[in-house]
Amino acid sequence: CGNEGGTCNNLDTGAAQWVRYGDAARYYMRLVIATDGKVPCNSDFFYDPYQGHHKFCWKSPAQYTFSDVVGQWTLLTSCTGGNCGSVTYSKSVGVTEIATSERSVTWQASLTSTIKEGFKFEGVSGSVKVKSSISQSVTSSMGLSFQQTELEKITDKCSAPGGSGSTWVYQWSISATQNNGISNKRFQVKGTEIECTGNGSKPKCPPKFCADDDCQSCTETLHF
Repeated sequence: CGNEGGTCNNLDTGAAQWVRYGDAARYYMRLVIATDGKVPCNSDFFYDPYQGHHKFCWKSPAQYTFSDVVGQWTLLTSCTGGNCGSVTYSKSVGVTEIATSERSVTWQASLTSTIKEGFKFEGVSGSVKVKSSISQSVTSSMGLSFQQTELEKITDKCSAPGGSGSTWVYQWSISATQNNGISNKRFQVKGTEIECTGNGSKPKCPPKFCADDDCQSCTETLHF
């Protein structure tokens, strides 16, 4: 990322990051927070690990970690009373709380990798950690939701299955806590997935794994 006497450039502005200064055999490392995306690449900033030799700077990936990852269905709207077979709803899609400038390629890769390892699914009767095959499928289905800032609300319609006169509309989302080496922040990724039910019951399965119209049974066991 830089030569001795210059600067180490293109650092992540939203997270702590290790920078190494020296040559291949002798070097010092420093954990930095570069709010302007760069730090000096010189012995004043790092100390001199190898006097009389030309030195360089290398950067590691930003230090993002994610914990307490939870997937759940949230009620957007409902209509009951016998004449509500079709309901207009509004949804927003994308990442909340985390600024676009903070969401680098490394950030997205770290988040999706964490989710693919498994997340807690908040069902009707508590939570369960889903197995990796399901979490990988859910991560893939959410696609662009991880890459965009929460959008203005999108209006659409859905109809309850089976000709029910009442409709409940749920949206899928995943929430997590980010640690960027500086502080913790809780955020949410709102997906495009919607479930319309006709019996008032919250969906009991993650997206793509509903075995019936009201998503009260799943196509496979959620955990081992």
